[in-house]
Amino acid sequence: MIAQGANEINVFNHIKKLLTCDKCDVALGHPEIVREKSYVDGGGDYATSSTVAILATTKNENYRQDAGQQPFMIKNFESFLGSVFPTIIDTSLLSDLVLTFYLAGNEVLTSSAGPALSGTGSLDIVDVGTGTASYAIKDFSLICETLGMADSVMDNLVQSRISSVGYIELLYKTYYSFNDTHSGTTRFTIASQSLDRVWVAFRDSGYDTQKAPVVVAGHKVSGAFTSATSAGASYTQIVTQDIGKPQYDIGGMLDTNSEKYRGVYYNFKEQLSGSTPPTYQLSFNGSLIPQFKASAENMLTISRNSVPTHEMGSGLYPLTEFSLDQYKTNFFCFCVRLNLPQSEENREISGCDTRGISLNAFLQTTGFATSKNVVIFGECSSTLRISAGKMIDIIF
Repeated sequence: MIAQGANEINVFNHIKKLLTCDKCDVALGHPEIVREKSYVDGGGDYATSSTVAILATTKNENYRQDAGQQPFMIKNFESFLGSVFPTIIDTSLLSDLVLTFYLAGNEVLTSSAGPALSGTGSLDIVDVGTGTASYAIKDFSLICETLGMADSVMDNLVQSRISSVGYIELLYKTYYSFNDTHSGTTRFTIASQSLDRVWVAFRDSGYDTQKAPVVVAGHKVSGAFTSATSAGASYTQIVTQDIGKPQYDIGGMLDTNSEKYRGVYYNFKEQLSGSTPPTYQLSFNGSLIPQFKASAENMLTISRNSVPTHEMGSGLYPLTEFSLDQYKTNFFCFCVRLNLPQSEENREISGCDTRGISLNAFLQTTGFATSKNVVIFGECSSTLRISAGKMIDIIF
């Protein structure tokens, strides 16, 4: 087992894209929740080979399932696939590689009573539906880029390195996840050669029950109306249309003059137990990070200084933009870095070595609501050593 993966790596992907950048390809992915008319095929409810209809009542999104029709592609991965360096591997040095995908349950989906705009009535997208939505992946395929070389220079270099040192090294990221009910203090422990970062997010109780999506703070809800003449009708026959209005100032500052929703499974929220703002602090065997009880604003500042800002091959991350209100209401997560800045760019192992100690790590909060879900991810640098005869050694 080279990389065992982590439970709820899908949640980690959402945390990372909020604090760094969203790398989902809009044309080949599904970054936003569809209310009525899908941006994938112009409809959302594929019926026959010649008909694409908009969503109505409580139907699932349905796309073409013909052989060879694959509207969605995934090109970004975490863990070994997305972080191994060098990025080109001679797989003949290893035994057969098996790639396994574990799919999330239906609780990650949303179920709405209807497709209407939020605030329109009892059949809105934010009204809970039957809770029976499901999904399936069909015509699954994997595209791998391969390189062929006309001579044996690369092979000779690899064999020379193995002969002189005994192995070649591949560096990659490993993640460990902890899911708990948080009531002031949550303990976790990780044994690794390099604990690089700790990522934290909070969710409301019942996050794992299929519910309707929530409107992201500031974005459109019902309340602004216009009227239009129906086709072929006189000017006295007016059709009233609710085009919605942003929750911030009319006009939609910070690009909020649009609809945006999040499923409850991925809705991260700061939840107060009283009127006093909560504080947050991490403890590693008594060493506190930060050295004070930090507010949400402090933790966001620390996160901005903790997340990677560059990626090999793609350059600078364009940070995801959101308001402070949106951060606390829908995007509340944070990250604490334990390795040297930009160490990943230089492929250096510089995090905390916790293999020879009994690490007792705690997330401590004050003023945060009790019995809420917390999910914690430990990001570690691991090493795969490949020796002669397809022998491998893994240092986690």
